[in-house]
Amino acid sequence: MNNTLDTIQLGFLTIYPYGLCVAGGALLGFVYLFFRELKGHLNKGTASWLAVLGIPLAVLFGRLGYVLACLDWFKSEGMGKALQMTDGGFLFYGALAGLLLAGWITARITKQKAGRVMDSMAVPSALLIAAARMGEPLVGAGVGRSIEFWLDPWNELVFFTSEDPSALYRFPFAVQDYYGEWCFGVFFIEAVVAVIIAVILMLWRTKRPGTKALIFPALYAATQAALEAMRFDAVLKLGWVKFNNVDISFAKFKDLSFVKVNQLLALPILLAIITIAIVRIPRGKRSWWIPVYGYGTVLLQCGVIAAMEFAMDEKIKILQWMKIDLIFIVMALAAFIMSVSTCRVLHISDIRGPLTPEEKPPAE
Repeated sequence: MNNTLDTIQLGFLTIYPYGLCVAGGALLGFVYLFFRELKGHLNKGTASWLAVLGIPLAVLFGRLGYVLACLDWFKSEGMGKALQMTDGGFLFYGALAGLLLAGWITARITKQKAGRVMDSMAVPSALLIAAARMGEPLVGAGVGRSIEFWLDPWNELVFFTSEDPSALYRFPFAVQDYYGEWCFGVFFIEAVVAVIIAVILMLWRTKRPGTKALIFPALYAATQAALEAMRFDAVLKLGWVKFNNVDISFAKFKDLSFVKVNQLLALPILLAIITIAIVRIPRGKRSWWIPVYGYGTVLLQCGVIAAMEFAMDEKIKILQWMKIDLIFIVMALAAFIMSVSTCRVLHISDIRGPLTPEEKPPAE
């Protein structure tokens, strides 16, 4: 699995194996949409328009998001490189924005509610992520630390060590890197989480259009905030935020270059989703505790994940006793709490629909 640059040549056509994985996930998603259309859940032509509009817009916005995240590099190397898409480099949140635009345009063309179309796009999006994750080893991505290095008792990195971890040396639990070392397959965990999200979306029954379209990014952002911390490949990081050896009581910061872009984006995305959910609740059915619970939980758990990131880099003195495996467990618990709290707020906004004529106050 360490031949990351292999391609398939068919005459003048060069096919990238990773591209085939993504295409397979997209095809699976469009098959799901066609079945939804055949069952009458979507207007005729919806799946076709989403296929025509969704693919180019997802690629365009995904690339645009990546360029914006690496703008300093593109400025130094030449903005012309932004057009060299075959070299790789896409941001999923950008691709998601492209898919949402495609869904909105498709809804206008097929004369149906945008929320209804976007709800149907939630499961295919999760399946697309799962397929893309499983293809990441083909491009040398989605991997964690070396198993041997991590579990070595002498390194004292984790509580649960092993002198002979060779039983884990197999796909998909681990893959070999460029140097032949077996590294943890974080991509597999991310793929499994994406499939779980897809199952949750298929089983979740909602009343109002647009609820599933909010549940999907909420679950993805919350889980990704923790999963990104496990990756040690060439993932997008927040390398442009730096401090000058600032010593703040219990923590010393030299830079924040370890912060991943997907982790940073999780916070504003979750806060935006909670805001949308609160706005969807009619004024007469809102409770004061909903924003306190929603915003407070997300901010607190994001703070926990950030603290664990600092602890992993040994930047917080009082947490230096924590091993990496315990840190990951705490992160996973924080991500789970964020997922549950955000989905609870979304559920409340779903069941507390518009006021009925009997509930509306009399006109003055």
